[in-house]
Amino acid sequence: MGDPDKAAVAVLRIVAADQPPTRLLLGNDALRLVRAGRDAFERDMLAWAELSASTDFDDVGRTA
Repeated sequence: MGDPDKAAVAVLRIVAADQPPTRLLLGNDALRLVRAGRDAFERDMLAWAELSASTDFDDVGRTA
């Protein structure tokens, strides 16, 4: 469970940053959930990369 006081401090730090992040995850639970989702996406992308690339027009170079 996240500490709202610490979240407020983090948000103020981001607001004051010269280059704030586009997205900000607050708390270990958020980091864990996003990492799990990204890992699952990466596995799917790698497993199906050949099929994904096969749908290009024949004259387009393959980058996968």
